[in-house]
Amino acid sequence: SVVGRAELLSFFFASLSLFAWLRTKFIISALLFFAAVLSKETAIALPVILFILSVYRKKSPIWLCYFGIAVFSYAILRFWVLGGFALEPQVEFVFNPLKFVSLPERLATTLKISVGYLRNTVFPFYLSPDYSFNQIPLVNKIWSSVQAILGLLIIILASLFLVFNVYRKKFECAVLSVSFFLFPYLIVSNFVLLTGTIMADRLMYWPSFGVVFAVALWFNLLLRLGAPVKIFYFLAGGVIFIYSILTINQNKFWTDEEKLFDAMFQRSPNSIVARTNWARILTNRGQAEEAQALLLETLKIFPDFAPTLNM
Repeated sequence: SVVGRAELLSFFFASLSLFAWLRTKFIISALLFFAAVLSKETAIALPVILFILSVYRKKSPIWLCYFGIAVFSYAILRFWVLGGFALEPQVEFVFNPLKFVSLPERLATTLKISVGYLRNTVFPFYLSPDYSFNQIPLVNKIWSSVQAILGLLIIILASLFLVFNVYRKKFECAVLSVSFFLFPYLIVSNFVLLTGTIMADRLMYWPSFGVVFAVALWFNLLLRLGAPVKIFYFLAGGVIFIYSILTINQNKFWTDEEKLFDAMFQRSPNSIVARTNWARILTNRGQAEEAQALLLETLKIFPDFAPTLNM
């Protein structure tokens, strides 16, 4: 999935920008931020994170001017290329139904999805290449979903933690870890701005750094409290081993189209996109009757998806 390269490049340049900012090389930092935001819009969260960090560290406010120029330059390029689509992406219902529902329903579903993102980040045992309609049931009312309520509590607690500790200038690293999770996530979450997809695990690449940062802080705290170093090595080694195996197995899905669509259909059997793609594989195998039956069932769920109609 070459589109995932955008997350890697954006985070790479943003990390370099952060390091340059910490060394008071503001012009270089702004240029690297410009490269990050050109790679992926998620990087627009970096100035917010740096602003919070500036509360703890005495830095000349001139960096805001350099970053302002970078944001302005990016905005000009974006409007030049995209025109009227610069502020609102053209979203198809199948890929992001949240654009076509009421605001309360959209917010409730987004909060539910936030819990799913966190679960997939920490326990990536059943990732799916696709979460399109109708895989994720929409939430009509926030109190009707335990996950939505839990997502709301996470957002509220994270926000209160930031406000309270930034005001008191306490727990700089913990604040930074929460900031790296919260602000990039809000950009890709459909909570504030709509994106082209309802959910995609690659979008959590940026926010997952905040989770990793928080885990590192917990390990550091345990070591300071006298926990044996061997326990740290044991836990870290176990996590690395398990995640490595999961990564290797997950990468196998992307070696060819049939394996990808198989994994997509097995893990998101209700998705219109997954069902249509699997019908194409069945057709290629000569199983036309099975493919036709699957497509007819799919059209009953959503009759207007062009690829299904074409099949």
